Amino acid sequence: MLQGSERPKSGNFRPAPVSLRGTPGEVHVWRVPLDCPPLEIRRLTELLSADERERAGRFVLPRDRDRFIAGRARLRLLLGRYLWKDPAVLEFRYGYAGKPDLVGPAFPFNVSHSDGLALIAIGGPGRLGVDVERIRPRRDQDSFRNFFAPAEEAAIDALPLELRERAFFACWTRKEAYIKGRGDGLGFGLDRFEVSVAPDFPAKLLRVPDDPEETARWELHSLDPAPEYAAALAVEGHGWRLLFFDWRIAD
Repeated sequence: MLQGSERPKSGNFRPAPVSLRGTPGEVHVWRVPLDCPPLEIRRLTELLSADERERAGRFVLPRDRDRFIAGRARLRLLLGRYLWKDPAVLEFRYGYAGKPDLVGPAFPFNVSHSDGLALIAIGGPGRLGVDVERIRPRRDQDSFRNFFAPAEEAAIDALPLELRERAFFACWTRKEAYIKGRGDGLGFGLDRFEVSVAPDFPAKLLRVPDDPEETARWELHSLDPAPEYAAALAVEGHGWRLLFFDWRIAD
C-alpha cells in the first residue's frame, strides 16, 4: 500500500477494488481515460443531467464534446460506487470558480483533465484539489514571467535548460492543485503564493504571505500518471494514505 509521502509512477496505478469506500484517512486518485468509441459515448450520455447534456452540446469539436461526456459520466459512475447511489441521480452544485460539489452530505472530491486523460481525487481529511497537464513545448519559454511568484521565476531560471520545461509544468500543476483545493480558482492569483518547482524533488507549499499558517495546513504531492504528463495533488490535513487506481470498474 502506497504511503502519502511516495510519488506514484504510472505503473503504480492499480485496478479498482471490488468494494469502494472513502475515509478521512485515505485519498484515492483515479486515472480515467476520456477517449471512448461512439457506442460507449452514447451510453455514457444517458447518465448526464439535462444541463450537462446542454453543456456538452456547446462544444464545437466532437472530440472535446465526447471527452467532456466521458469525464462527467465516469465521475458520476465513480461517485455512485462510493456512495451506493444511482449515478444518474447525483446532483452537483458549483461554487466559486466553478468547482463542483455534490448536493447533500459533504463528500470531498476534485477532478482535472487534459488531452484525453482525467484524474479524480476522492476522500481525505479536508479540502483537496488535483491538477493534470499534458507537457507540450511552449512557444514562449518566458511566458511564466510576471505570472508566477518572483522566487519561483528565479528557481526556474536557475535550473539547466533541459529541465525548465518540466519545471514550468511542475510549478503550474502544484499551484493549480492548491488553489483548486482552496476553491478560489485563478482569481486568487498565482503570484500570491510560492511552491517548490524542481520536478524531481518533493512538491511543497513554501509560502502564502496572506496567511503564513497555510503552509502547515496543506500537503502537496507530485503525481506521474502517464508519460508526458505532469500532475499534482493538494490536501488540507495530515496523517492520510495515498492510493492510486486505474479506471477498470464495469460502467
